[in-house]
Amino acid sequence: MKTVIIHDYLENMGGGEKLMLSLAKGLNADFATLDYNPQVVEKSGFKDVNIIRLGTTPKLPLFKQVCASVRYSLLNLTEEYDFFVFSGNWSHYAGRLNHPNMMYCHSPTRAFYDQYENMKARLDPVSRQFYRMWVWPYRFLDRMSVKHIDEVVVNSRNTQKRAARFYGIASNIVYPGIDVEKFECRPAEDFWLSVNRIYPEKRVELQMEVFKKLPQMKLKVVGDALRGDHA
Repeated sequence: MKTVIIHDYLENMGGGEKLMLSLAKGLNADFATLDYNPQVVEKSGFKDVNIIRLGTTPKLPLFKQVCASVRYSLLNLTEEYDFFVFSGNWSHYAGRLNHPNMMYCHSPTRAFYDQYENMKARLDPVSRQFYRMWVWPYRFLDRMSVKHIDEVVVNSRNTQKRAARFYGIASNIVYPGIDVEKFECRPAEDFWLSVNRIYPEKRVELQMEVFKKLPQMKLKVVGDALRGDHA
């Protein structure tokens, strides 16, 4: 059986990208994506994964997402592959034409659902109106596209609850794989560690506000805000 993993973009390397590339490597599957950056893939140790380039998208927010959703909606790879795995906010739009399929859900698109009000509050009044006009139809399209998914797998109980709440679907949990031999247990130190991309959805500012009220505790934040990296 020939399998392809379809992931939104591959211009930067985060946890979702590493997980799906590891899965492609383990399954000997191809990896199809938009906005492919070969340097990022090679640096992360996945140069042996066969990457299928699906093209590029505009770098402007909203235009980028609209372009991705249209491209994936029109994508048909049924002549080349027997099974499809979708990952990200937009690739599951390809589920309409490509079966049998499975979606590995990292989270329902947070800007549409649980982080909608928080994201909207960050914008100026004009941008806020455009954001509202964009989210309303895309929230509907997002839910409709999930109806074309044959099987939904999630990465945690928290994501499982979100999928049930926002999509109204049942899902199975498959935790991300970890090479435990690379790690060892050491005594705990005197700080909390937060590792994430510096995205609005990650609510890093909320973490910092909480720790301001806990002066006896330390917080260390590790991550990067990558230019042009729009989910």
